[in-house]
Amino acid sequence: MRCPRCGSEVSENAKFCPKCGNVMKITCPSCGRIHPAGTKFCSGCGTTLQSDSETGGQGINGSQFQKQGGVNPPPRRGKTGLVIFLVIFGICMVGAVGTGAYFFLRPQPKTVMVGSREKKEEIKETEKQTEKAKTAAEETSSMGMESLPSTEPNVPTTPAYIPPTTAYVPPTTAYVPPANQPTFSGNIPQTAPAVQSSDYVMPYSSSRYLTSADFAGFTKDQLRLARNEIYARHGRTFSDQDLQNYFNSKTWYYGTVAPENFNANVLNDYEKKNLLLIKDIEKLFN
Repeated sequence: MRCPRCGSEVSENAKFCPKCGNVMKITCPSCGRIHPAGTKFCSGCGTTLQSDSETGGQGINGSQFQKQGGVNPPPRRGKTGLVIFLVIFGICMVGAVGTGAYFFLRPQPKTVMVGSREKKEEIKETEKQTEKAKTAAEETSSMGMESLPSTEPNVPTTPAYIPPTTAYVPPTTAYVPPANQPTFSGNIPQTAPAVQSSDYVMPYSSSRYLTSADFAGFTKDQLRLARNEIYARHGRTFSDQDLQNYFNSKTWYYGTVAPENFNANVLNDYEKKNLLLIKDIEKLFN
C-alpha cells in the first residue's frame, strides 16, 4: 500500500511510513487492537481512535518513530526563524538606543558668542593695528635700523642683533718638523751649552731634538738622570730608591704610575728620539 502523505510504497504490516513517519495503522490505547489508518472507533472496546489528521498531521513523535525502525521526520523551522529574527532585531534596537544615548549625553563644546556688532568691529580694528606694528618692526629690523615704537605693549624698541660678516679662517700652514734629524756621531764634545733651569738635568728633552753637543761634559750618572727624567715627566715611579728620592725632591714631579703600568706610548716624538740618543752616549762609558 502507499502512504497517503508522501506517496511512498509501504509494507502491509508497517504501522508508520519509513520516510515521512505518517501513521499507517492505529493502535487502540485501551485494548491494543490494530486498526487501519482512518478508523475512528475501536471495533473491540469502542474507544475513540485519534487519526493522523486529528493530531495536526504530525504523525508519531521522533522517539516513537525511531523505535519502529524509520527515520526522523524533518523538523519544522517556522518558529526557529521567527526567534532568530526577534533576537537580531532586539540586538539592533539595543545598539541604536546606546548610540543615541552616547551622542545625546556627551559634553558639547562651548561656543563663545560676541555680544554686539560694535564689539566685533573693535576687535578687528585692534588686530589690524597690532599686525601693522609687527610688520613695521620686522621691516626695520631687517634694515639694521632702530625699531619704530609700537602700539602693542611689551614690544622691544632696541635694534636687532646683526651677526658679524667675517668668519674665522684657520691658518693654512701647518708645522713641518725638520727632515734631517741629528744623529749621534760617537764623539762627546768638550764644551756644553748653559742649562737654563737648575731643576732639570735636560730642560729641553721633551720639546726639541737634542744632539751629542747638548751632553758634552756629562758623567754617566748625569746621563742616567737625564734619561729617567723623560719618564719622570709623565709621573712614572722608580724601583731604584736613589732615583725615586732624587725626583721626589723636584717641585715639578708627581709620581703616580708604577713601572709595570707605565705605557711608553705617552712619550712624544722628541722624547723617544732623545732617549735613543742618550742610550747611545751611555754605551761609550761601558
